[in-house]
Amino acid sequence: MKARLIFLVLLSLAIIARAEVSPFSVRVEQVTSTDAERFKKTQEKKLKIFVSNNSSAEANLTLKYYFFGHGAKDREVDTLEQGEKTASVKPHATEVVETPVMKATLNEEHYETKKSKGGGQQGRGGGIKLGKKVEASGKKLTGYGVQVLNGGTVVAEYFSEPSLKAEVGAGR
Repeated sequence: MKARLIFLVLLSLAIIARAEVSPFSVRVEQVTSTDAERFKKTQEKKLKIFVSNNSSAEANLTLKYYFFGHGAKDREVDTLEQGEKTASVKPHATEVVETPVMKATLNEEHYETKKSKGGGQQGRGGGIKLGKKVEASGKKLTGYGVQVLNGGTVVAEYFSEPSLKAEVGAGR
């Protein structure tokens, strides 16, 4: 019984010792701006992706980036935009890659207001009356993700929210 337990412990240690650590790492900074009007918000976001190569060989990598958001009427997360960039990273160096700007506009639900004619207090022939209802529309940016691939294999990744990775899957 003891010999079996020792064998299992040694086997586990051998498997752990064989696990490889990726020589690549990724860091992501977001550049964001928001323009807000009364019921309309426009978001612009781009990513600065810092890819480091800690190996002794140059690497040609593929960077997949994703922007996530949801619609104005639902909270269902969706991939709003995705793309690919390539980076040639020298040994023991870091390369910076920028994504194009992603823009999303959200119009909140509201009522148009109209000033009524005539003087007096509100509700007595003058003041403000509610107009027609304007439905919510557009999209809101809620997160982003980056995957670094070397020869089709994901070697590093970052997602602003861990749950967003499920939207992408492993190395799509």
